[in-house]
Amino acid sequence: MEKYRKILVTVDGSPQSKDAFEEACHIAERNSAELLLLTVLDVTGFRGTASESSVKLTEELQKVAEKTVNEFKASTTYPVETKVAAGNPKHEIVKIAEEAGTDLIVIGATGLNRLERWVLGSTTVYVVNHAPCNVMVVK
Repeated sequence: MEKYRKILVTVDGSPQSKDAFEEACHIAERNSAELLLLTVLDVTGFRGTASESSVKLTEELQKVAEKTVNEFKASTTYPVETKVAAGNPKHEIVKIAEEAGTDLIVIGATGLNRLERWVLGSTTVYVVNHAPCNVMVVK
């Protein structure tokens, strides 16, 4: 069985993303793998807008996202690289996994979106179907 070399874990602050992060840390430790912690600002609703209020909201979301990844990073002693991206989360996760040469993505079954809590999250389903590598879904 091959060892994982680079693991991407996605977080959004939800309880399931916390569980996914903890699982990814354990896998990274067992495999002596690099660990990339990613959160994606969903700015798809701001497409085509450049109003002052949308710029301020995006800046606030950026601060919250950076705080989130830093809190996750601080919760472990394992070395973690962090990244905050903006765009459509499902597309950004797959794109960043490809660019980073990831061989495992660890993702929560659902995120913060209320509708997604009822079924397997649409972002998770997309990532499972389009990822260039193995995907572990944490419930």
